[in-house]
Amino acid sequence: MIDIQEMVLRNLAMLLPENDRGIALLHLQQTDGSLVIVKDGEIYLSRLLDTGYQQLSDYDELALYQSQDEENRATIHFSNLALEIQRSLDYVESYYALPPIASIAIVPIPKNTGTLLDQLNTQLGSTARVMDITAIVECDMLLDDELQALCAPAIGAALRHYSGE
Repeated sequence: MIDIQEMVLRNLAMLLPENDRGIALLHLQQTDGSLVIVKDGEIYLSRLLDTGYQQLSDYDELALYQSQDEENRATIHFSNLALEIQRSLDYVESYYALPPIASIAIVPIPKNTGTLLDQLNTQLGSTARVMDITAIVECDMLLDDELQALCAPAIGAALRHYSGE
């Protein structure tokens, strides 16, 4: 059986406590990303994003060592990402007449996950938090952010039997 990205992310979202009220799950890869909005295991929206963690990962270094123009460019990537997430949340709320999705789970990115979390919490009306895969999947070892970022799709695919497929 072949899993597609949206179903893999849905499988992860279904294990989160906010699944029954609705949750947005953000997964950024190196050059792009995906956002799925799930409620009670149903995908209401799946969206590909043009922003990846590579565009965001150098934000701290740019803020410390580079010119104001370069720092502003890095900030624009965060703002564009937040805007796309907010548009998606607004669309689902209005089109499906759902209560507002108040929670956003972020699959960790290889570095500076905290910066991404801080930026989204500052710019969005929803609460963003980092999804710790080791807290929702029984695991004998602690996975760092980089390993969780790499393994999230494989773990989501392995969860197929928990999602009723």
